[in-house]
Amino acid sequence: MAGDGDDGPGRPEPELRAQRAWSGRAQAIAAWYLERKEQEGWDAEQLKPMLVALDELVPWLKQWHNEIDPEYGQGLRQAVKGGLEVLAYDVAIDLNGIKLNRKMPVEL
Repeated sequence: MAGDGDDGPGRPEPELRAQRAWSGRAQAIAAWYLERKEQEGWDAEQLKPMLVALDELVPWLKQWHNEIDPEYGQGLRQAVKGGLEVLAYDVAIDLNGIKLNRKMPVEL
């Protein structure tokens, strides 16, 4: 909590810092995805592992970090899930299909 000695003036509370860390993780995966797709021309099969990584964050975010983020105006789970759906649609990947195949090998 603010004022308990762990948080200095102007620092967000631990819960908000944790939420922002998960948001940063999702943003990093999405940025990596877009870089590979747009700059390196990766196809849908090459991009699938990144969509799986984003999709695997969703239940965790829903359970632990789904408070409304003032930066996004929505819960982090909704923001990541919505972004994931857009990315998957863009390369014609069925999200239901990637959920069935979670143990696919990741080749970078």
